Amino acid sequence: MKTTFLICFFLLVVSVGMDAQVIRNPSFEGNKGASTIPPEWERTIVGSTPDIQPGYWGVTALPADGKTYISLITRGHDYVTPNTRESVQQKLTLPLKKEVAYQYSIDLARSASFYSSNDRFENPVFLRVYGHNGNLEERELLWESKPIKHESWKQYPFIAQPEKNSYQYIYLEVFSPNAPSKSGNLLLDNFYFYPTT
Repeated sequence: MKTTFLICFFLLVVSVGMDAQVIRNPSFEGNKGASTIPPEWERTIVGSTPDIQPGYWGVTALPADGKTYISLITRGHDYVTPNTRESVQQKLTLPLKKEVAYQYSIDLARSASFYSSNDRFENPVFLRVYGHNGNLEERELLWESKPIKHESWKQYPFIAQPEKNSYQYIYLEVFSPNAPSKSGNLLLDNFYFYPTT
């Protein structure tokens, strides 16, 4: 009986481990700075310049987890580079498999103060989570938040289930909910994957 239990337990651990995703540096820890990418994360496109916070552009919120977090902005229709937005991505240790559900959560907030010398980025925006295989033109939307208006951290659990393909990358991007788009900001921290049995 004991041997049967141990065998079943071992098989369960192995089966969960085979599909377990690992988000490396999930709290976006790194040296604080403007236009800075945390270790294990990548800039995705030219002009995408996330910041490791707090302490830049008037952002003072304490982290939800660890010592740092990142901020992403959208640039509105009246900005010098109009209708652009910031993003980060990570290549996963194991791909997100087609038609498999993955459970995540991420902490989100908005900074009431976010400004450069000539511009302000203080409107609510929302987060989109995509999967892709190196070509952003072929990315698949896996989850979308509502516009984030609150200034205190709030945890958002979600399920990501690819329908079109399996994906090597997970990609986080902010969007303006308005048309024409407006300049806004989003704070991100504590992005975790939860294995399901």
